Amino acid sequence: MKAERTDEDAVRLEALRQYQILDTEPEEAYDSLAQLAAYICGTPMALINFIDEHRQWFKAKVGLDVLEMPWNVGLCYLCQERRDIVVVTDTLADEKLAKNPVVIAEPYVRFYAGVPLITAKGDMLGTLCVLDRVPRELSQKQMEALLALSRQVLNQLELRRNLAKVSRFAEELEQTETSLRQSERRSQLFAEITVKIRETLQIEDILRTTVTEVQKLLQADRVLIFQLWADGSGTVVQEAVLPGWPVILGKNLFDSCFKEEYLERYRQGRVSAIEDIESAYIRPCHREFLQQFAIRANLVVPILVREGIWGLLLAHQCATPRRWNSFETELLQQLANQIGIAISQAQLLAKQTCYSQELARSNSELEQFAYVASHDLQEPLRMVTSYLQLLEQRYKSKLDANADQFIAYAVDGAHRMQTLINDLLNYSRVSTRGQPFVPVDCSAVLKQAIANLQVAIEESGAVITHDLLPEVIADATQLTQVFQNLISNAIKFRQNLPPKIHIGVLKGGVDADKESLNIIPSEDEWLFWVRDNGIGIESQYVERIFVIFQRLHGRAKYLGTGIGLAICKKIIERHGGIIWVESEPGQGSIFYFTIPDKTGKQS
Repeated sequence: MKAERTDEDAVRLEALRQYQILDTEPEEAYDSLAQLAAYICGTPMALINFIDEHRQWFKAKVGLDVLEMPWNVGLCYLCQERRDIVVVTDTLADEKLAKNPVVIAEPYVRFYAGVPLITAKGDMLGTLCVLDRVPRELSQKQMEALLALSRQVLNQLELRRNLAKVSRFAEELEQTETSLRQSERRSQLFAEITVKIRETLQIEDILRTTVTEVQKLLQADRVLIFQLWADGSGTVVQEAVLPGWPVILGKNLFDSCFKEEYLERYRQGRVSAIEDIESAYIRPCHREFLQQFAIRANLVVPILVREGIWGLLLAHQCATPRRWNSFETELLQQLANQIGIAISQAQLLAKQTCYSQELARSNSELEQFAYVASHDLQEPLRMVTSYLQLLEQRYKSKLDANADQFIAYAVDGAHRMQTLINDLLNYSRVSTRGQPFVPVDCSAVLKQAIANLQVAIEESGAVITHDLLPEVIADATQLTQVFQNLISNAIKFRQNLPPKIHIGVLKGGVDADKESLNIIPSEDEWLFWVRDNGIGIESQYVERIFVIFQRLHGRAKYLGTGIGLAICKKIIERHGGIIWVESEPGQGSIFYFTIPDKTGKQS
């Protein structure tokens, strides 16, 4: 009989279970090892057995028909006690062994040799043994061979366990690969929708793409987007549905069970997932509402726009119940967020477009009004000026001193009014009366501007220098006006010394350190500047001077209407450039402006 079981059995049994060998199908590797053991030892019987709580279970056997024996029957306990090879040449020679059930009855064991199957951690799992019905002995080589075979059994066990691990790893790698594919598809879907948002902000295209791609990805019977109205009703604005199921695109729907409390929950970000409406804990009226569209399971997430609810993104399973997993729920939530952002941006764009159109219309009307008003004022103003000049010629010094002063004020006012009207006409004509852009030699343009200012240049003693100027695509008349206005201002706002004015130019990406400029133009534009040694401008006024009618000095000190720089700004912007100034009081000013390079030539 086998000795009493020890406390170490619990650890041993746990180790045995980890190999998952018990009650498995026969395997050729173990059968071959048992046959080889019988052949080497010259015995008619051989066993590979594993011992659990109640039995010895035979994984491989030669010469025996039974599958297992009780754990307290047989001779394997000898290996368990000694934890070493055991050889019994004749069981009848031992009084205790002679009474063992396997000795006195089938299979009538007279000879036994067994090797314990002990793992590297010291856990005994079972034995490899050979048996005979007659006494016999084993040679040293046979015992060594039996030990070698026992190691092969253990190796086979480890191999089997490792293969099981590999199999489990392969299975896990396959839930992982599926997840990665789903994640990749989700990322791809997000990218597609994001691209559409950035490309067009056409909300219909975005919603159509969303329902189509989500329906494919989830393999749902129907995916739709439902826009909610204030009373809880709404409209299906986009739908992707498999053939054979009801189409509800464009339908106005109202669920009488969809009360305010449900809307409030969705406003708070609630997600609803129903596996089976037949058994779900929902109101009967809501179940009936869903059944009319052949819905068996649904997943609902809110579409929120600026903290308010715009609508719902829904996935439907119509044929069978469906359990919605976390991937599907997260997918719809994230897409709903993207849709909310897209809708918000589209709404803002629509408002901005409307505002821009209205502003453009208003500006156009104002420009037209300024042109018409200025043009229509020209003739009566010329008549007033002419008669005032006649009065001045005829009655000067013939009336009293007050009359002479009044006439002089009127004549001056008429001249200033005429100058203002001409400047207004010039301002309005920048956009409405501009000439087509053609190749223009900036040197010729500057020469014309200087010729127009010849009197002022001579009176002030101004010295004007310039770089080698390029050819640009521009309106020659308007570009002449820009140079003329900037040079005229440099002469007008001079200090008590002759003006020094330099016109410079720099091509983007070429000679970037020229003139020690802090500004480097881009490669596709020309940067021009007009530098003077005048009175300069305080920093708080550098933006104001480009606004129409804005003046920094009184008319008594510096003549002008306050329109010249506004005209320059409008001309440069019409050419696709920008204009700005850098200045310090008493140190002069530098007016910069850019013109896009569309010729690639320099004259």
